[in-house]
Amino acid sequence: MKLAFKSVAAIALIGFGLLVLRPSRNIIGDPSLETLKQSCTIPNSSSQIKLYEGSGDRDALYWYTVTLEEPNQPERQVYFTYGFPEITAISCENQAISITLESPNNRLRRFTLDELRALRNQPKGFDNRIPEHSTLEQQRIKTPEHQIVRRIFGMLCLLGGGLLLWSISRQLIEMKKTS
Repeated sequence: MKLAFKSVAAIALIGFGLLVLRPSRNIIGDPSLETLKQSCTIPNSSSQIKLYEGSGDRDALYWYTVTLEEPNQPERQVYFTYGFPEITAISCENQAISITLESPNNRLRRFTLDELRALRNQPKGFDNRIPEHSTLEQQRIKTPEHQIVRRIFGMLCLLGGGLLLWSISRQLIEMKKTS
């Protein structure tokens, strides 16, 4: 019975660790709190661009996420704003996209498809919660602390599950020797 419990616990720890380590679509913003606002496909490609609007609880600011999805590649955030400026529209052009930002003079940001692909792992954007990102200059955003903690927790779950499996294998070897 003890061995069965250890086996279930090991499998559960490994499964949970893998679930936690699975990358999110976004670096900034929770995808489960976002609503799809617009999408388009870049002409002469199968690359799809999507614009989402996100909102948390009543005290949280809105955020906006632009994602890139390509065949055999998961959808990933490539551009975002948190708070201000609002992303009001996206448009797909020949091998590029334009992002319209609501600011004093409705700024337009343009990215080529190659630039978007380079931003899949480290999107650009604005986060008004971070003082050095409050200007309208594009910033590369480092991985937030909560995602680092999440990765460490996932790795610890995998390690714990692995150690439990190792312990079970040692027990089985000992049981086999004594029988």
